[in-house]
Amino acid sequence: MINYQLKTWKNKDIDYLNWIDKQPSLMASTPADQTSVTHHHVFHSGGKHGNDYLSLPFTWYQHTGFHSGTPEDEVFEIVGIDPVKEIVNHLSRYIKEVLKYPVQPVQFTEDYIIILIKTIKAIRNGK
Repeated sequence: MINYQLKTWKNKDIDYLNWIDKQPSLMASTPADQTSVTHHHVFHSGGKHGNDYLSLPFTWYQHTGFHSGTPEDEVFEIVGIDPVKEIVNHLSRYIKEVLKYPVQPVQFTEDYIIILIKTIKAIRNGK
């Protein structure tokens, strides 16, 4: 499970969300944007959307499963998805494909998620 500090770290990035919108659903082979809900903010913080970089692609039907009253971490376990691994993979692909910066997913940890987020911000700031 993602720690509270990371999930409440307010990072808003419409470009990243638009990219997530075009990725295939993690639970089906259809792109998430072919449904009415195109992304899912993972690990909500007090009912509010937190860190955009913790978003993953799901279809509308799959997305509703996350709001069925079952805790998110249990839903991920039931469907066999490691959210930390998927977040690292998506962030790494975004940096490589969109920002054109060479990066490989080398660790599947919360600390590496923070490194990838800081990498995106540094690239955008020209550092």
